[in-house]
Amino acid sequence: MASSRVLIIGGGIGGLTAAIALTRAGIDAEVFERVPEMAPVGAGISLWKNALVALDRIGVYDAVRAYGVVGRAAALRTWDGRLLVGADSTELTDRFGDFVIVIHRAVLQRVLLEAAGHSRVRLGHACAPIASTDRSVTAHFANGHVADGDALIGADGLHSVVRSSIHGDAPPAYRGYTAWR
Repeated sequence: MASSRVLIIGGGIGGLTAAIALTRAGIDAEVFERVPEMAPVGAGISLWKNALVALDRIGVYDAVRAYGVVGRAAALRTWDGRLLVGADSTELTDRFGDFVIVIHRAVLQRVLLEAAGHSRVRLGHACAPIASTDRSVTAHFANGHVADGDALIGADGLHSVVRSSIHGDAPPAYRGYTAWR
């Protein structure tokens, strides 16, 4: 079987996780991130059981657990602190083990970067439109670099260059999922 090479555009949580999973499956994966350095950004993030199972399967659960805190209760409140809705996951945690872990997004990204390997991540590579054939894909970058692969994963966020390369300038379509930030 010929060796496969996957280009991953975006070095956030999704891109780094994909790189780890692909590498562990024996597939060469390289991550291209537009920022020149990985600076700590973001706030807390809740990782629920399905994410924890996936992180365990790619071998990073223990590292994530070491930096995270098991969540047992969550709430949405008004600006003055009145409870709008609350949820308690104590029973789920008692029944299924760690059910939700809360961790700072920057710490999670650092754990994933370490697991993916710094040598696999190219910083300062802002993707320009991509080109593909039935058998390969080529990514061009604003810095002049060109990368070829067998497949490409777009993990470059809301204003995705990869999505625009495939679907044009149409805005992303809302699919009914909300993330509270």
